[in-house]
Amino acid sequence: MNQQDKLIFRLSIETGLRISDVLNLRRIDLGRVITLREQKTQKLRTVELSDALLNDLVSYWGSWYDIKSSDMLFRSSRKPSVSVCRSGYHRRLKKASRATGIDFSAHSTRKLFAQELMSSTGDIFLVQKALNHKFLTDTCNYLDINLTEIIKQATKQRELPKN
Repeated sequence: MNQQDKLIFRLSIETGLRISDVLNLRRIDLGRVITLREQKTQKLRTVELSDALLNDLVSYWGSWYDIKSSDMLFRSSRKPSVSVCRSGYHRRLKKASRATGIDFSAHSTRKLFAQELMSSTGDIFLVQKALNHKFLTDTCNYLDINLTEIIKQATKQRELPKN
């Protein structure tokens, strides 16, 4: 993967943004906090970038002064006036996947983000909010969690002991 593809991958995995939202970011959007309207759901979404990722993105462009409102954050090598093509990025990612022997895709980064957040916090509702999911069942699917089992366990924990 080239440097730009690596940054796309990192941005996806560290924020949980869908690949379509990452590829449509403009350079003017770049900051410690990014607020965008998700393409799929049209809901507003705010993500915070780590200092390390933000520094790497800024240094990729040279400096803050190089950032222009109309320029795409990730530009096509063939047509610099447009963003990276989603299908082209998928092809390059699949090639990298085969080379490493680890099966992953652009959507895998979103699921990995969810699993890491769940692992570190143990709070499924925080994961749901971070992914901007309307339904908890969607979040459970990402985490490979059986919602029925969670409800049973929560119900057992709330039951009063019988005398």
